[in-house]
Amino acid sequence: LIIITVENCNLIITILYKEESMDKLKFRIGKNGVPILSKNEIESIAKLVLNDYDSEIFKRPKTLDVEDFTENYLNLDMDYQDLSYNQSILGMTVFNDCWVMVYDVENKKERYVEAKEGTIL
Repeated sequence: LIIITVENCNLIITILYKEESMDKLKFRIGKNGVPILSKNEIESIAKLVLNDYDSEIFKRPKTLDVEDFTENYLNLDMDYQDLSYNQSILGMTVFNDCWVMVYDVENKKERYVEAKEGTIL
């Protein structure tokens, strides 16, 4: 079980293991509320989360069902949109309800769509 909390402007990730032990990881948060993480820290978190989602994933090669992982494990919504005309923006995570500029391929112009907190575009 992985618990994510914010305490005193720090992101705290608590990992509870089946054998009743636990690890706590602590990261700084920027003024905009986004955690400040190094590449190695992101890799470590990803490995912990993937292992919690499917402990077999590191034992033998297999594909990750991204939609199941995102919607059922992370409890996030997915919204497929073109975020730029040239695919230079591959994805986006929505932290607060807002309007996001997307590219309308059919009309060849940008437009805004409403995006809710907890959505992956």
